[in-house]
Amino acid sequence: MIQEFLRSVSLFRDLDDEELALILMVGMTRKYSQEAVILTEGTPGGQLHVIVQGRVRISKVVPGVGEEALTILGPSDFFGEVEFFDGASASAHAIAHSDCEVFAIPHQEV
Repeated sequence: MIQEFLRSVSLFRDLDDEELALILMVGMTRKYSQEAVILTEGTPGGQLHVIVQGRVRISKVVPGVGEEALTILGPSDFFGEVEFFDGASASAHAIAHSDCEVFAIPHQEV
């Protein structure tokens, strides 16, 4: 099921079966409850996250103001790609906007 889903995501569309199998071996699907923190700004590690189900809010904390939502992503959208490819720390927070399921691929495994 997750293999067919990944084929529908633009980032993975052109991968052959062997390449996709490697992604599936290192990735992990996780479920998050609404308002759970998926990623905290400044966290090192660099994971690529693909939303399988639900919605994820990408935001920054503005001093004296609070959380400022930048966008809300849904199924087949992905985040953390910049950090994944360059190994930098997370540039924003990712928070479950609804109950969601996310497929995460760690930078160090690819």
